[in-house]
Amino acid sequence: MDETEVPIHNAGFKVLTVENWDVSDPIHALFGQLSSSGQPEQAPPKIWVDQLFAPRLADTVPAEVRDLFEVARGCCIYGCFFYPFIIWVWNSYTG
Repeated sequence: MDETEVPIHNAGFKVLTVENWDVSDPIHALFGQLSSSGQPEQAPPKIWVDQLFAPRLADTVPAEVRDLFEVARGCCIYGCFFYPFIIWVWNSYTG
């Protein structure tokens, strides 16, 4: 395997290694957006992260819930590096 290749687990997500834990999961190349001219293009991770930081909980929400919300947000953000985090959060909240 060449040094730019990311090993893929038989379940379809990247195998984490010391060398690749901070490299975007290759599956994110499949996520996209429409450009200003209406053409499909790959969405940069910053757009994903900006959207995940946008939601805020009211101060009246119990601290325990706000804490868990931040854990879920972190899992989604780190999902850029390890896709199963996104699936776990999605499945946890959509049941």
